Amino acid sequence: KSVKQYIIHPSFNQTALDSDIALLQLAEPLEFNHHVCPVCLPAEEEEVQPSRICLVTGWGGHEADKEKRTKLQQLEVPILTLDRCQRYYINLPSKVTQRMICAGFPLEEGKDS
Repeated sequence: KSVKQYIIHPSFNQTALDSDIALLQLAEPLEFNHHVCPVCLPAEEEEVQPSRICLVTGWGGHEADKEKRTKLQQLEVPILTLDRCQRYYINLPSKVTQRMICAGFPLEEGKDS
């Protein structure tokens, strides 16, 4: 399916990767099935609970791959506390901010978001 329009978050910062989210409007409607289904986002006032299992998706690969994947990847991972996430990723060029949700298994390469 092709994208008709996309809206990038107005506060998106490409260097820090802060507010890294966008809305996509597809050119044609999707048919829901066991491969395609809607997702629920938390309400603005809802706190995301650490250890809660969530589903993450993306086209990113492992650091060693150096290439994006052509098939959308998905993984069930636990949500991490901001403090724990900041400790794991202290050496990254961009810092983990309070506006980010951190989830995954940081000690297992490629299993985080």
